[in-house]
Amino acid sequence: TGFDTTFEFQVSDFSKTCSFHVDPSFSLNHHKSCSVHGGDGLAFVIHGDPNGATAIGGDGDELGYGGIRNSIAIEFDMWTNVPSQGSD
Repeated sequence: TGFDTTFEFQVSDFSKTCSFHVDPSFSLNHHKSCSVHGGDGLAFVIHGDPNGATAIGGDGDELGYGGIRNSIAIEFDMWTNVPSQGSD
């Protein structure tokens, strides 16, 4: 009794956005900010939630499994969540 599984994934082709910002304390100061925008990640979840196949967890830093009862997850978190965005 049991199972075997194999999977492979690759994170690539980040979308990079650069923008110019004005210093809020002095409007003549400008700086360029470049950041990579992507998703939070993914999680492989095994659960025994009473809601069965319709169980849905929280988004964002919860990666779709936060709040699913009786669960265990392997998390591939690819985004740093700062306190203003929620903990991680």
